[in-house]
Amino acid sequence: MTEPVTPAAKPTLKERLAKLSAEYGKVAIYVYFTISIATWFGFALAFGLGLSPTDATGVIGCIGAGWVAGKATIFIRIPITLAVTPPIAEMVKRRKARRIAAGLELSDEQIAALDADDKT
Repeated sequence: MTEPVTPAAKPTLKERLAKLSAEYGKVAIYVYFTISIATWFGFALAFGLGLSPTDATGVIGCIGAGWVAGKATIFIRIPITLAVTPPIAEMVKRRKARRIAAGLELSDEQIAALDADDKT
């Protein structure tokens, strides 16, 4: 008699982020840090403009409060990173191919062929 097959456990966010960075390299790291820094500065700006917390006084307090609030959003930022990295990596790949094609002075048909190859 065979034993029932148990489904594999869903990987954690940390494991999925590590796999993404291994697959997409620098692009995944840049996307993650861009989202993180944008979140941090967004919160710092909001706090600086008068949004709570009231304890954040001065520039350093606003930046610190922004950092803490940004850290609190890590469980939102990682799934966003996982979702947007593949399309951004594709866009970077296409732009790189076009740049190479332009440097080699290829015809429009050849550049279109490169774009078609990128989509497959």
